[in-house]
Amino acid sequence: MTHAISVLLVDDYAVIRQGLRALISTAPDIVVVGEAGDGATAVSQSHMLCPDVAIMDMVMPGLDSLEAIRLIRQQSPHTRILVLTNFGDEKRVLAALAAGVHGYLLKDAVLTDIIEAIHQVYNGKPALHPSISHVLVQAVQRAKT
Repeated sequence: MTHAISVLLVDDYAVIRQGLRALISTAPDIVVVGEAGDGATAVSQSHMLCPDVAIMDMVMPGLDSLEAIRLIRQQSPHTRILVLTNFGDEKRVLAALAAGVHGYLLKDAVLTDIIEAIHQVYNGKPALHPSISHVLVQAVQRAKT
């Protein structure tokens, strides 16, 4: 890899952002370039910083997360979005995927899985928590009946 993967952290809890920053600092090829505590700030930071990957929570104050994802995808189409959230229900997962996210992890993910997911989405591959894969399989199976 010729350059470090730049990451924007988006979560309304500072402690989550701080923990992610500490985790990411252990990866020599990934650098945190910014943080945002709400959807509107995420959109403006993404537009200004042009990160390779934005790690976003699905529930934040102010601008709805789904709208923030759509705006980031429009304004910064090269930025890949990795959701990291507590919510793995079908409605949110499908809405996030439809909005253009590249990966969806739950906050119970192993720390090394988060680093791997950053690499995956950066390289254009999906990154899904195992339970999210199950949700998608069930949704597709229901759609077939």
